[in-house]
Amino acid sequence: MARPRFSLGIFDYIPPSVRTILLINFIFFVLANLERVGIGVGFLGYLPLSFPGVVGHGAIWQPLTYFFIHFDFFHVLFNMLAFYWMGKELEELWGTKAFTQFYLFCGVVSGLFIIGWDALSLLAGACWEWFGDWRKIPNVGVGALGKAISVKFSAAATGQVSMASGMSMAPVTIGASGAVLGLLIAYCLYYPDRRILFFFIIPMRMATFIYISILLSLFFMVLPGLWPFRVQV
Repeated sequence: MARPRFSLGIFDYIPPSVRTILLINFIFFVLANLERVGIGVGFLGYLPLSFPGVVGHGAIWQPLTYFFIHFDFFHVLFNMLAFYWMGKELEELWGTKAFTQFYLFCGVVSGLFIIGWDALSLLAGACWEWFGDWRKIPNVGVGALGKAISVKFSAAATGQVSMASGMSMAPVTIGASGAVLGLLIAYCLYYPDRRILFFFIIPMRMATFIYISILLSLFFMVLPGLWPFRVQV
């Protein structure tokens, strides 16, 4: 008589792409935290996303690598729980190839959006720093404005970090939150009436939860000082 197989319930079957992405995230989480205490191979200066890294140092791979990096245990835990919860169903629905492509696409687009937002912030900062008052800009001229922007962008892109020594002086973006938000939007399109527990307490439809998630993401984007995923390495 065969012995009954030990069962882990919902974890009995994890689709291949979800399983691989979960494994990569947790391996990088361990390596990142080992490196932060002085044990590691020195990749933290290269994989997180930063405006100086991409624009000033040509680190064009960062929009594809930053969303596999987490430092905080609860950050990686909640991101990966959400990823598993939605990703399992979406991969079974779409197939492994399409799901993987969509997840990577969401992560990259989110990273490019962050770089674009940083560029706009620098533009606004250059204007304010040089003119102090938006009403003065038409009186100063396009040439002065161009010089202000050029100086600000040059300082931001080349003067804050060194790829050889890491991103220690520039804030970087890490974490899979942007990619997971993309999955959340797709999941909501398929299952808008599915009920969830917001903060594990408040019952809520997916169609309502997605609006809250988008608003929170925009809020942290507008106020980057409150954004828990912009960190100093």
